[in-house]
Amino acid sequence: MLGRIEELIRESSLTDRELEEIARRAEPRIAVLGVGGAGCNAVDALKGILPESIVRIAVNTDSQKLLKVDADRKILIGESLLGGRSTGRNRELGRKALLENSLDVEEAISGADIVFVIAGMAGGTGGGATPEIARIAWRQKKLVVVMGILPFGVEGATARREAMEAVSETRKYANTVILSENDRLLERVKDLPMEKALVASVEILAMAMHAILEALSRPSLVNVNLSDMVQLLREGGLATMGIGESSGEDRAREAVSQALSSPFFELSPPYRGAMVMAWASETPTVEEVNSMFEAISAFLVDNALIVW
Repeated sequence: MLGRIEELIRESSLTDRELEEIARRAEPRIAVLGVGGAGCNAVDALKGILPESIVRIAVNTDSQKLLKVDADRKILIGESLLGGRSTGRNRELGRKALLENSLDVEEAISGADIVFVIAGMAGGTGGGATPEIARIAWRQKKLVVVMGILPFGVEGATARREAMEAVSETRKYANTVILSENDRLLERVKDLPMEKALVASVEILAMAMHAILEALSRPSLVNVNLSDMVQLLREGGLATMGIGESSGEDRAREAVSQALSSPFFELSPPYRGAMVMAWASETPTVEEVNSMFEAISAFLVDNALIVW
């Protein structure tokens, strides 16, 4: 009898290599699509900093801009319609261009569990193609997260209306749509020359997406339940984000206060959930973590899901 028990234990045990393979298969497969000029710039900014398992895909109608992007895969859309040129901020052309190459997009994301899209929503390609990409991913039963950039105030009411129409269409298919105002992004880099500020604002969004992707790939110490992160994104709806930075004795609470008081898109609390990413030169103390939790909880509904 004892010998049989020992045999069963040996049969049920796994080597470290076998466990590593099982763990690898359990990780969510993620595709990141940058759509249009702003989206492709963000994908380019993510080069070299994401886990190798995450696929970066650049999608554009403009062949010259697409050529300059560093991505794992590039999809030129609407070549027969536009000849490799820009849409000229025409959303309908962007939509038709995407439909022309919808099979390419379907194939590119077919192996992913989670599809992230980043795009300027007032652009012809970003605003026109993004809703269609979200629809394709939705039909494939992917978890769809879109990071949408809204136009500058000086671009006028028409650009704003076009962007919000694109957001409305995208929300029909995306689980979560994270919005950011260009004007608010530039507030963080207002001392830079305009050209450099525009680049820096896209990099801020890229880093925010990087933080989310890192959290999905390498869960943190406070809450290691990947299913909680997936649930939060699956039920996110319309969302925004904020960034805070502080030092000193009350650094944790002050950083949270900054992030909550200056979101990149104005949404009225209470919020239904929050994903919190914190970096520190020294590991936060239990007291600091509690102070962050208390500050954030004040903006949330009861029983809100918080992922750290």
